[in-house]
Amino acid sequence: MQPTSSYGTDWALLGGVRFLLACVVACSHFVLFVSLVGPVARTFAMFGGNAAVHAFLVISGYSIAAALEKPNQHYFRRRFVRIYPLYLFALVLTVLLDWSTGGRVTTETHQFQTNGIFVALANALMLQTYVTRPVAFNVALWSLAVEAFFYLAAPSFRRQSNRVLLVLITLLAMIYVLPEHHGGLIYLILTSLRVVIYAWPWLMGFYLFKNRDFITFFVFTLLGTALVRFNHHDNATLFEPLAPVTYIVTIAVLFAASRCNRTARWRVGQVVLFYLGDLSYPIYLLQFPAFIFAFHYLGIRNDSALFAACLIVAAFALYLIEHRLKRTWSQMATAPINGAIFPHHNIVAAERDNGRYFHRQTP
Repeated sequence: MQPTSSYGTDWALLGGVRFLLACVVACSHFVLFVSLVGPVARTFAMFGGNAAVHAFLVISGYSIAAALEKPNQHYFRRRFVRIYPLYLFALVLTVLLDWSTGGRVTTETHQFQTNGIFVALANALMLQTYVTRPVAFNVALWSLAVEAFFYLAAPSFRRQSNRVLLVLITLLAMIYVLPEHHGGLIYLILTSLRVVIYAWPWLMGFYLFKNRDFITFFVFTLLGTALVRFNHHDNATLFEPLAPVTYIVTIAVLFAASRCNRTARWRVGQVVLFYLGDLSYPIYLLQFPAFIFAFHYLGIRNDSALFAACLIVAAFALYLIEHRLKRTWSQMATAPINGAIFPHHNIVAAERDNGRYFHRQTP
């Protein structure tokens, strides 16, 4: 669990927002499975799955900037341990599902067809969106490769001045609104490579941690809302009239969280919000495998039941990887070998002692 405060930020509140964003993303994908989506799921989808990814990236940039404020705390090891085990679990589950179904699943509105083992291996190295596509049975994994790049680049961004970061955000925002496929090779790369077109929200979040004044939040809210509203990537906003609301509310909550250490004043509220925040990551990673399994093997055709299946799978994965596997790793790491102890032992306990505010991201 993350602590109730770190550097003046209410991480529990942001955990609750991340859970809601994961729900929006999941609900926006029901149209790929059932022809009739219920009113609740349809309402969530109106807030925009693509807009939710943008909002995720803002929170991600903000929290990574916070993580870098912890000196000498093995930033890259923490990022790897936080992100990759669950990612690999989701990928292996996806490959097994692909194999067991013969590489093809037809839903009421869409057909999922395998794109091969080599694509899966490239996804294991997080090369999707760069040299290959995400695995066909879990297309949501594209954003993890983008975030992995931001994690690697974050220490370099930290060394830049505010002016340089603002220039980068401005240039990337301008690239974001350019029409696709209307120029040469360089133009094509800049307007289609997702690590470029989705960089501005992450850098905004990164900048907001360093500059938490109201004017900066207000300006970024206006700019980001306009970009999300007129987004032409991935057919976004076609049926997402509330997409700008998703971005505005996320920035508003981020501003509130950056101004206080604790919003929920009772312990149970903190625990619930932290758990929901942790659950958001496996929900995002496992939504497609859970939906495909429930549709293909269980015959589920109801969006609420599909989402329930996703929650069950996500909760199991969170328990298995976070609470069991990592605890086993930490116990093995603290075991004496030849009279010595592994350096940097006990990942779980170390993160708890250091504050454990380095929470999971998405998108």
